Amino acid sequence: MRRLVWLTLIAALAGGAYYYWQEQAHAPAGPLWRTATVDRGPLVRSINASGPVRPVVLVKVGTRISGNIAKLNADFNQAVKQGEILAELDTALIRAALAQIEAEIAAARAERALAKTQHARNVRLVGEGFISASVLDESAAALAARSAQVDQLEARKRQEMTNLDHAIIRAPIDGVVVARVLETRPHPKADRIQLVDVDAGDGEALQICCGAFNMAVGDVVPFATL
Repeated sequence: MRRLVWLTLIAALAGGAYYYWQEQAHAPAGPLWRTATVDRGPLVRSINASGPVRPVVLVKVGTRISGNIAKLNADFNQAVKQGEILAELDTALIRAALAQIEAEIAAARAERALAKTQHARNVRLVGEGFISASVLDESAAALAARSAQVDQLEARKRQEMTNLDHAIIRAPIDGVVVARVLETRPHPKADRIQLVDVDAGDGEALQICCGAFNMAVGDVVPFATL
């Protein structure tokens, strides 16, 4: 009798265990959690798409003077910041012109100083009656001409200084360099510039006027996107 009770109890426990296993096997799975260490970093969102990538707006970067490019600091598809130097023109001729103008200014100032001294002497001599008024007028005109010559040379110097500043090509805005030279040819109406076709990344060739005569097919042209 006792043996029968034990067998019944074992069978009941086995049945209960089987029923519990069946319930757990068919029960809906709970949420799965993945833990990680808290850290700082950028959030990146990517989009998969096909087709050409075109900038919203293109900003053409050029120079107001002509010359050969001495240094190119930007490459195709390179991101640049506003004010960053993209290219530098050869400034040897500009610096030589500045040196010549400074020498001419020194000579003109010396001539102006002499004319000023002569005019002051003539003012005294006219007052004493030794020379006529016409001689005084001539010395006054000579002094004014020397002063005008100095002003003209100083204006030329400021112009060359401006050209020296224009020889450095900077990025006007933050953007990406997106142009490469496709073709170069002479300008039909100007001998100091040439026509250059560039690929700006939008699949169409853009024609620009370039004062750098050493540009060749494949060279990178400083452009910037807005």
